Amino acid sequence: MDELDELVPTGVRAIPARNPVVHGVVRRDGGQFVTVTVRLAGSEPKLLDRRALERMARLTRIPTALLAELSDDLILQNVNFQLRRRWSWFTHAVVRDDRILDWMAPG
Repeated sequence: MDELDELVPTGVRAIPARNPVVHGVVRRDGGQFVTVTVRLAGSEPKLLDRRALERMARLTRIPTALLAELSDDLILQNVNFQLRRRWSWFTHAVVRDDRILDWMAPG
């Protein structure tokens, strides 16, 4: 276990990924889609890193290329709807500071 602890960067932890809600959309100055923020069980909003965003997009069956074309309201509505239907697969979020780095699934 000590060897495993040495591999995990300082400040990275796993937290329960209950009741995820896409809270906001992050865009660059030119309006280019970057990522979304997510609340887990009412937590403060956390930014999704690229890997976490890609995995959420696959789960919800809404590709990131399509997310980039949608308005903020449509992203919130559609992704949250799909998360309510499909979320049970991921049990924890791998988090550092205010960012979700990845999702963990059983097995």
